[in-house]
Amino acid sequence: MILSHNTAKLSLSDLYNYLQQSGYYTACYRLPGTSHTHLIYSKKGEYLEGNIDIGTLKGYLIHPYSISKLHPCILIPYQNYLVIDENAEIHTFTQADALTFAKKKSEQNLSKTHKLPQNINSSDKYISYVTAAKDLIKNHALQKVVLATKESQVLPPNFDISLLFDTFCSLYPGAFISLAHIPDKGTWLTVSPELLVRIDHQRIFTTVALAGTKAQTTENEVSEVTWSQKEIEEQALVSRYIIDCLKKIRVREFTEYGPKTVQSGNLYHLKTWFEININEINFEDFGSVMLHLLHPTSAVCGMPKEAAQIFINTHEDFDREYYSGYLGPVNMPMSHVNIATETHLYVNIRCAKIQDGIVHYYAGAGITEDSQPHKEYEETQRKIEVLKKLINSPVL
Repeated sequence: MILSHNTAKLSLSDLYNYLQQSGYYTACYRLPGTSHTHLIYSKKGEYLEGNIDIGTLKGYLIHPYSISKLHPCILIPYQNYLVIDENAEIHTFTQADALTFAKKKSEQNLSKTHKLPQNINSSDKYISYVTAAKDLIKNHALQKVVLATKESQVLPPNFDISLLFDTFCSLYPGAFISLAHIPDKGTWLTVSPELLVRIDHQRIFTTVALAGTKAQTTENEVSEVTWSQKEIEEQALVSRYIIDCLKKIRVREFTEYGPKTVQSGNLYHLKTWFEININEINFEDFGSVMLHLLHPTSAVCGMPKEAAQIFINTHEDFDREYYSGYLGPVNMPMSHVNIATETHLYVNIRCAKIQDGIVHYYAGAGITEDSQPHKEYEETQRKIEVLKKLINSPVL
């Protein structure tokens, strides 16, 4: 069901909050370079196991870094679905529904005391782990590993997560913006620049290699940004990882663009695009096979994958949950006027989890032989600060 109307009982913000507070599996998202907001919701989610076959799914997919009983892969099925034009209003619920929501909202805004978990965002500990990773890289046990950190804070008074959506859409027109609510698992706020898998209506498959991070300065233009040898090599490792995945399934017919400097908010990245025409290679399950091979990419895990995963599991003293997993619409329409279905899955980076009055921030940095430990820690802090600043002062 696709709805687009110009009379309203509730705003998009109110509708999202109503659904979230009523226990619905809910996702509100906007694709890069578009002005349409998509909202999908269901009273029940579908819990998936094993390798994900995206060819058989239709809905919004939320995949953790690593599937477990605590953190399953969840599909919000294509049942209740709206596409909202820019500045359009929503006509969905009755006045009784609106009154019910108002009561819920009033109850939610009563002051509550939330216990802040002990922060593990220690610079000394992180730097020691980077040093340990570099030792393994020098001994050729690793080529690269991505080490993440986590920071938590109590939400500001009268915080309303859905009101941040327009702010992020305005500030990051080239990023994937998502609010995904999973009952009992929290709400995940995502501002991701990193495409994992896109399959458009012409069956063109696209994935990207994104690595290297540099803060914007007032004198910098995108075309004038310079990169260190360490950053160039890190990006090349991610590109080689994608090419190795293609070689494993003997696909050689691909087009490569880049690397090119791209901007995401106040950060610059190096990016390379890879495109494959699925019709031309005559590989029906190509999208699902590549998704299995790519995740977790070397941009969020490392190389070799198995050795990097062992290092991460040994040294990161928190559960990544859905951070560095992936999420997005699968076989869904692009707008109310373009009903051709496409798949857009993004790596869940630049993200925060909000649950029980606490916001948890996650960020990682790619460690290579040329890494400087204190600079890698500073990179994670720059990434966290992007979301932290807006959550504490959500002003358009």
